[in-house]
Parts: sequence; structure tokens; C-alpha cells
Amino acid sequence: MSSMFDQSGLKRIIRLFVLQIVALRPFGGRMAVATLSRQDTPINTLSLHSIGLTLLAAALAAGCSTQRVSLTPDILLPRSSAGEGSTISLSPVVEGIPDPVGRTTVTLFHLPAGKVRLDRGAESIVEGLRDALEATGYRVASPVDMPDSPALVCRVTRMRFRSNNWAAPIIFTGGEIELTLSLLDPSGRTIWQEAYRRKYHDDGVDESFERGVNQAFNKALAAAMYDFASPEFLEACCGTKSLAPTRVHSSRP
Repeated sequence: MSSMFDQSGLKRIIRLFVLQIVALRPFGGRMAVATLSRQDTPINTLSLHSIGLTLLAAALAAGCSTQRVSLTPDILLPRSSAGEGSTISLSPVVEGIPDPVGRTTVTLFHLPAGKVRLDRGAESIVEGLRDALEATGYRVASPVDMPDSPALVCRVTRMRFRSNNWAAPIIFTGGEIELTLSLLDPSGRTIWQEAYRRKYHDDGVDESFERGVNQAFNKALAAAMYDFASPEFLEACCGTKSLAPTRVHSSRP
């Protein structure tokens, strides 16, 4: 507990709770008689004092919690044979995954109430990329088995989400994810690169952090799959000229 909130942090939280209650005083009747002086005098009403302590205790209790979410890859575009059975090397390493990937917050002031971490983050991202490549007609191999071929590598350049339950039972969740995919030749030179940033924002009684992260992730995968089906990607990764005269998918998701 002490690692999350020091003494100055506790004072700040108490002050913000009191300020929030005072800000809502037109809606609170007798509950909102309290005011603060420059000398930080005690709250004038016992009911307000009790409410403040209750809210503070709830925030401190929630602040010690850690929520874990999992990425569930889902292919959103129709399968195709654009890869023409070519073999592509996919790196199992994903760099840049932040920890935590987001926070849950409480009150109108968005006070931090808990951290959100990914379970099997790198493994799930690679699994999603593998599924997207195979759904586009590629065979996927390890860089160890193809040391002289370009390898597709992924870096998470942005992943930040936040939820707030100040209007509970309605939960607000929002954030964004950006995956940067690169084809590197055996010398480490970039021969193809594209970034895929997708956002998520929604609210509702059934809203969840896991839903928001997964929807943004799978939209980014769908955009990458659109490029995997392009003649330019096929030639860059496998040195193969595409036999298809046009793109498989008519528009980028």
C-alpha cells in the first residue's frame, strides 16, 4: 500500500475528494454545506466527513488492485490466397509493450484506482500476426529456419487505455494501440514498414477494459492484413511478383 500512495499523495486525494463534493453542492442539499478555508479547517458537517472517508477508503482499496486482460486475435477480413503459398519469416519478439497498458480511474477527477496489465502480450500479438498472414495465403516460418530471408518484426509504438466508473453502472473506456510492422533483410535494413494505429472509445453497463483493448488490436490486425494482401508486400517479403491484377480487398479497414 505504501508503495502506491505516499503521504503527499494521500493529502492530494483527500483534497480532491473534498473539492469534488463541494463542486457538487448544488445537487446535494444539506450534504454540501462544507467549505475549505486557506488554513484547511475541518469539514463542517459530519455527513460530509463520513462520505469523504468512505470514498477515500474505496479509492485506496481499489488502488492496490491489478487487472489482467488477454488479447484474443480475431480475423475480421475475408480469407484470401494473395500470398500465393509463399513462405514468410515472422519474428517471435515484440518490443515496446508498455507495463501497465492502462489504468482504471474513479471520480470526476480521474483518480488512479488500479493498473491494467497484459497476459501473454507478445505471444498473443505474434499469434494474431501469424493468423492474419495465414489467412492471406502465406506459410509462416521462424527466422531461425530462414536466416537469409527478410523477417517481419513488430513493435508496439503505442498502447494506452483508461476506464472510469464515476457514472457507475455506466463505464467509460477509451484508448488506442499502434503496431509498427517492418520487414528487415538479413543485414537489418528496413525494406518495408507500416504503422497501424486504431482507437477505441465507448461506454455502457457492459463495457470492459478487455473489450476495448481487443477491438483496437483486431482493427489494427485487419489493416495489416489489407497490406499483407498487396502485391508490394508479397514482392518485398518473398521476392515474388503477384499474379493478381488488383488488390484482394477493395478498401482499407
